[in-house]
Amino acid sequence: MQDWRPGDPVWRGERGKGFIGALNYLASKGMNSVYFIPYNLDGGDGKDTWPWIDPASRTRFDVSKLAQWQIVLDHMDRLGLMAHIITQETENDQALDGGDLGPTRRLYYRELIARFGHNVR
Repeated sequence: MQDWRPGDPVWRGERGKGFIGALNYLASKGMNSVYFIPYNLDGGDGKDTWPWIDPASRTRFDVSKLAQWQIVLDHMDRLGLMAHIITQETENDQALDGGDLGPTRRLYYRELIARFGHNVR
C-alpha cells in the first residue's frame, strides 16, 4: 500500500491500492513483465481466480471483475509492464468442454479477446 501514489487508479471506492502499489513497486525495481492466469480453478495452482460470477457459472461473466482487471492492465501499460496472460493451466485444460473447443471454451476465449485483445502488442 505504501507504493500506491495519489492519482493511481482504484476501484469501488478505495479498493485496489495494495495491488496497484505492488505493480508500482515491481516497475520501480526494473521488472518489465507480470503474468496472470484469469482461470485457475479445477486443479490450477491457486484455485482462486475466474472471470465468471461464481466458480460454477461458466457462461455468465462478472463484468465488475473484468473492469477491475482492465484497470490493472491499463496501469501496467502506463508503467511499461507487459501483461503475460496465461489463459489456462495444464491442470485445468480439460475442464472446459472436456478439452475440446466447445461452446463454453469458445465463450471464455471470445470474452477474453473482446475485452483484453487490445492489450496485446
